[in-house]
Parts: sequence; structure tokens; C-alpha cells
Amino acid sequence: MFKLLKADFRRYSRTRLLYIVALINLALSLLTILITYFVIDELLLGGLGQKGYDYFLTALNPSSNGGLLIGIVVSAVVAQEFAYGTIRNKIIVGHRRFHVYLSLLLSTLTVAMILFIINMLTLGLLATFFFGYGRAWNAEECLRLLALFGLGSMIYLFFALMAFLFGTIIRNQGGAIIGYIFGVLFLSLTLTLHGLQSQYPQFVETFFYIQPFGQMYTLMGDGLNGKLATFILISIPLYYLLVGGLGYYIFNKRDL
Repeated sequence: MFKLLKADFRRYSRTRLLYIVALINLALSLLTILITYFVIDELLLGGLGQKGYDYFLTALNPSSNGGLLIGIVVSAVVAQEFAYGTIRNKIIVGHRRFHVYLSLLLSTLTVAMILFIINMLTLGLLATFFFGYGRAWNAEECLRLLALFGLGSMIYLFFALMAFLFGTIIRNQGGAIIGYIFGVLFLSLTLTLHGLQSQYPQFVETFFYIQPFGQMYTLMGDGLNGKLATFILISIPLYYLLVGGLGYYIFNKRDL
């Protein structure tokens, strides 16, 4: 198991696509900040009013530039493992299916979260440099940002796991990418229920608190509170088990 994990990490460390994605995310973050700073704020006179804190929240979005790109890459590299016969070869030489699946899962999600953290820090720190943080910086604010970062990372890990699932199921790079994009799009459509909040406030709040896109949307709207944190800490691990378990079931049943 540990040899498999080590080999997977070594292979990912040599995958140029991952470094290219990190550079693209860096370029997109810089371009976003520069356009806002030199163009949009000038045209709007008073500017958008967004500060570094707001950009930290924006980076949590799984359908934003960086967030979506990371998920696309995850689905593509996992599908590639099947398409190139890498998974099949590991089984042939005697590795157990569960160990192969778990090693691929852990290594892929680790890489995805590293890219996510880099993207979040890059966008937030660049925005803070150009626009300021926007809030009083003290111990309480530091803890709040860490809480947002931790909870947001937990939710984004679900989307990375969803991308992993599409790669496992479809096993074709193009199909896995399309599947993941449509999956994110479908979940994002649930945000339209926000329009019913005036009529059914309790239902809408509960619905947003129990599904990942709603949780992320609430966090991005600066809606962090104890109730939301509790829902995230309970529901997200259950989603991990559901999606990860489904992925293993399919992996274990289908021919490689």
C-alpha cells in the first residue's frame, strides 16, 4: 500500500500538467487583480469595493476559474490512469484492488488540495496587496479566516472527490471532464432556490446548509456561523463516504 502511494506521488510530481495548471491559476489570479485594479475600478470610479478578504472567499468557489480548472484536471488525470492501462498493470502484478483504489484516491485528492490552497492563497494575498485586507486584523479575525479556510477546504475536497468519481466511472479524459462540468453546473442550479427564501425561509436555509454548493455559497456570502459549521462538519464527511464508496464499488465491479 505504502509503496503504491509513494509511486503515485512520485508520478504526480513528474506530471507537467499539474505544474502548468498551477501556473495558469497564478496567471489568472494576477490577471483578475490587475484588470480590477487598473480597469474596472477606474471605470466604476468608486470601484467594486472588494478587498483581500472578499477574494479569499471568492477562491472557495468550485465553479470559479481556478476551482473549476482543478476539478477538470483531477477528472482528466484519473481517467488517464485507466485509459493508459496504469491501473490494470498494478492489478496484474498482484496489488489488491482496494489498495490500488485507495492509493489513487489519496494521492489525487492531496494534489488537488495543494493546488486549491495555492490558488486561494495566491488570489487572496495578491488582492490584499493591491486593495488591502478590508477588515481589522486581530486574533479573532485570524481565527475566523482559518475557520473559513478549513471549512471551505472540506467542501472543496468533496468537489475534488466528485471529479475523481467521474474519472473512475467514465475512464475517458474528454468524457470525464464534460461529466464533471455538468455535475458542477447541476449543483450550482440549486442556488436558484434562493429566490424562494422570502416565501420559505426555513426550508431554503436548511437546504443551503445541507448540500455542498449551498454551504459554499453561504460561506462566500460571509454567512459563517455555528449552525452552518456544524452542518458542514457532519454532512461533508458523509458525502465523502457516499461518493468514495460509490467510486470503489464501481472500481471493484467493472473490468479494468
